[in-house]
Amino acid sequence: MKKYNSINLKSFLALVGVIVATFLLSMGCAYAYFTATTNQQQDSVNTAIIRVGFTSNTTIQNVSSPYIISERVYPGSTITVSGAVQNTGTYIIWAILELRVSVGGNIVEQSYYTATGAVLERNDGAYTTSATQINESSNSPFTLTYTLNQNYDNTYMNQPITVSVVAHAIQYANITGVEAVNIMVGIN
Repeated sequence: MKKYNSINLKSFLALVGVIVATFLLSMGCAYAYFTATTNQQQDSVNTAIIRVGFTSNTTIQNVSSPYIISERVYPGSTITVSGAVQNTGTYIIWAILELRVSVGGNIVEQSYYTATGAVLERNDGAYTTSATQINESSNSPFTLTYTLNQNYDNTYMNQPITVSVVAHAIQYANITGVEAVNIMVGIN
């Protein structure tokens, strides 16, 4: 059997004491470091409503020079849409217009314009014209025209024509007007 003496026991107790003291000291320093370097942060999140529409004076006219046609259009007739795109939301927006013309249920024209009525230019598959910035509670007047060309023969006779104008909008922040156009028309 092995004999223990008081020197071995004292050394063992001293070693255990040093280990416990080191552990407690390191925990105390870590606690002091993390509690001393923390700061309470407050942040706020703001939300906005993106909403776009047309003013009440937006109209569509079928004009065939030199008189107005109220029920029928013919090749060479010009369709004019005029009014204003209105930002009814709570934040600045980028806006564009989409004109769709259908004859007999077939789309014959789909084109994009700025909210002021200028044609959006396209180059290498992407649009290069900027969308129109409209501040909250403001509007942007526009006039769009489309002339039915001479390609409509007798197969289109007595077919219904549908003209629709759609206003597209996206938030103004963190995006350029050209990027906004390409996102709104589906070109990423």
